[in-house]
Amino acid sequence: MTTGALNGIRVVDLGTVIAGPFNTMQLADLGAEVIKIEEPGAAERRNLPGAGAIGYQSPDLVPVGSYRDRNKETMSLNLRNPKGLEILFQLIRTADVVTENFSPGTMDRLGIGYEVLKEINPKLVYASTSAFGQTGSYRHHRGYDILAQARTGFASVTGFPEDPPTRAGNSITDYFTGLLAAFSILAALNHADRTGIGQAIDIALFEGLFMTLEGYVERTLNDDEVPSRQGNESLTHGPSCGVYEAKDGNLIAIDVHRDEWWNAFCEATGQSEFITNPETASYQARLINHAKTRQLISGWAGQYDASSAESLLVSNGIPASRVLTLQEMVELPYVKDRNLYPTVDHPRAGPITLTGSPYGGLSKTPGAVFSHSPVPQEHRDSILTRVLGYSADRINQLEAEGAFSV
Repeated sequence: MTTGALNGIRVVDLGTVIAGPFNTMQLADLGAEVIKIEEPGAAERRNLPGAGAIGYQSPDLVPVGSYRDRNKETMSLNLRNPKGLEILFQLIRTADVVTENFSPGTMDRLGIGYEVLKEINPKLVYASTSAFGQTGSYRHHRGYDILAQARTGFASVTGFPEDPPTRAGNSITDYFTGLLAAFSILAALNHADRTGIGQAIDIALFEGLFMTLEGYVERTLNDDEVPSRQGNESLTHGPSCGVYEAKDGNLIAIDVHRDEWWNAFCEATGQSEFITNPETASYQARLINHAKTRQLISGWAGQYDASSAESLLVSNGIPASRVLTLQEMVELPYVKDRNLYPTVDHPRAGPITLTGSPYGGLSKTPGAVFSHSPVPQEHRDSILTRVLGYSADRINQLEAEGAFSV
């Protein structure tokens, strides 16, 4: 157990895949006691064909994405067995939060929807995430990240103008949604602490992504503008904020949209005449004369290797960075200084390196990775003994009655 900011909060986690586990990972990193309830067999922990297992010592035992369950305890329950269902009810009576990301209606069909659970625990915060929410026209539509990227229009503004709409490289929708769910849970816990009354939370993948559209929709609704794909340039700032190819073929991101950054860029690159040139002297002028702005930046970047260009710009206070590979990123001194990829011991795979906690900056109660992602049923007996007071004999009897497996 930890003494983090959320120490004393108990979460019963029924989430699967990405959005659900990522939600409760935030809470666990901050010290909440997260009890992950899995279906018998823990299917989401297996490597699926083609899933690309990380090359741990035992890659068949530690699949991609398992970091999302670090800092949690786990056990399996057969929720179609009355004995398994009763254990879940008993755990929920002791909990502050329940999370789930099944298709809308699934929890009700299992007899564990919010209307049932609030009767046994009125202070319960019940957080649901789904593709398109618990209400509305699309509530019964199945969907994952790629559907949200398509239906929100996010994909239509991602990629290069001459190419088709492009999916973002990872499942960003799930991560945004998980963060929104965690934030909503904290707000609801604060409300429950003040009033003694819990509430249901309904977060959709669609809404996890639409809020990131950076004012594009406002342009459409208010200005009759239809934003499209800008490639590696900012829709708002144009080529003053973009990615350029260096002499060595590597790429460098440069942001000189502010006048002071543009002026510093012109001075540092020996092009000081463009500080006062009417075509480039102001932010608006650089937007209007975007081809000229693009030529000045790309022409300079093409004369240097990316590392030298980055060093020159950064030393003059200009925002710039080489476009790194993941292998280059993890070797950055910054990443090592802040311990962004800690190593923990896994009971089957041995020492493994995981994505770290982003909450290390809390000065009194920093978030941390303090335990590996559990293997199925790893904490069953300790949870039932510590939380519910079960004896070993009772656990064995329940096992014989099918409470934990099909």
